Amino acid sequence: MGLPTLEFSDSYLDSPDFRERLKCHEIELERTNKFIKELIKDGSLLIGALRNLSMAVQKFSQSLQDFQFECIGDAETDDEINIAQSLKEFARLLIAVEEERRRLLSLHIAMDLTRSLASVHLLNSREALLTSAQREKQAWTQHLQIMTWKSRETK
Repeated sequence: MGLPTLEFSDSYLDSPDFRERLKCHEIELERTNKFIKELIKDGSLLIGALRNLSMAVQKFSQSLQDFQFECIGDAETDDEINIAQSLKEFARLLIAVEEERRRLLSLHIAMDLTRSLASVHLLNSREALLTSAQREKQAWTQHLQIMTWKSRETK
């Protein structure tokens, strides 16, 4: 559907219709602000969970790398060698995945920046809207006062 347009020239009338349209815009700003806050909260929870997962995977991969078979006799069997190599390769794969995950988590800084910019944008939008409406109303009020004063002067 979309929001009804706000004409700043209508603000000087301060009509109920203009106030209703302004109220619709304020409600939408509040809804959007709430949605952004929910996204930020969910994103922060996800990042925290990813950090915990990352630490657990690093511990697990270290355990895999440190694993040693205790052999009976002087030499390991081919199966023991293959299993040990597979575990070490799996550990290297886990480490590579975790390094990539850490790189992605570094984007958390970008998310913080985005959150800050979004908050500032929403606040500035609302303040700018209200400030513009007030200025427009003051300008029209002054204009009407001058016109009234001139009409009295000419009588």
